[in-house]
Amino acid sequence: MDNSRQREAECEYRFAEGGPYSLLTLNQLPFLLFEDDREFIDGNNILAISSAIADVSILDYSLMNNHFHVVVEGGQLQVEDMVDRSKTMLRQYLLRRNKPRDCRLEIRIDPLTTLSALRRGVLYTDRNAYVARRDSTPTGYPWGGGSLLFNGDLWLMTIGTAYSELTFREKRSICHGRDLNLPGVFRCHNGMILKTSFVCYKRTESFFNSANQYFSMLLRHAEYDVEFSRMIGESILLPNEDVFMIVSGWYPGQKLYSLTVQQRVDAAKRMKRELGSNNKQIAQVLRLPLSQVEAWFPIPR
Repeated sequence: MDNSRQREAECEYRFAEGGPYSLLTLNQLPFLLFEDDREFIDGNNILAISSAIADVSILDYSLMNNHFHVVVEGGQLQVEDMVDRSKTMLRQYLLRRNKPRDCRLEIRIDPLTTLSALRRGVLYTDRNAYVARRDSTPTGYPWGGGSLLFNGDLWLMTIGTAYSELTFREKRSICHGRDLNLPGVFRCHNGMILKTSFVCYKRTESFFNSANQYFSMLLRHAEYDVEFSRMIGESILLPNEDVFMIVSGWYPGQKLYSLTVQQRVDAAKRMKRELGSNNKQIAQVLRLPLSQVEAWFPIPR
């Protein structure tokens, strides 16, 4: 057995010996749930605290302005407990931050039953922030676990204080109430539970046969995002660069600007159907007047 096949077999073994695995998705809210660093810290702490109390391992996560994704490992009852605690803490957060409280809060649980599904859950989670936030790279986004994976510099990080060493007031500030007796391994800094202490990133790394495989899949499989988003009932708009690469693959050997009118019509329909592209993106990628695209796909008034 060659090395690559052996490493892949080891990944399959580690997957089979653990689990169950799930992707948790908070529904996209019609307002900004997290607007600044302080609010993102609150969201970060909610996930850390709810998973610790429910005895669920977080393998990866990403907080966006109006929703989040979390890849977890744990039994069904434990995961459901984490979800219930997260929703309770989110409602308290909404009240504390004076945000809309009559909104629907749903956290969907999607089982990841194969190694391929688990990998795609991690990749989707890490790419989600990159797609939503154009001021960040997939591995440089501060409010997610992607920056921890295959990062050889993490051992240099000595920042933070053990939760057990915090003052009573500091603990109450993080928990927004009584001390919840959180794990001693949690390290905190400026009121934030550091993700290096609650994300099981080494475990997540073990499901990829190499750093090269992870980064290759992360950067090159944009079409998986669309397929995966449909599976979990979420809408997503890929960056123009990713859409351009995908559409170019539909017409090998041809330049998109040289396509016939019928080919552009067909491509536009396929972009709508398979990639969820809006009219503006279709016009930009296919180099068409926006008025022409809107004539093909009228916007409801």
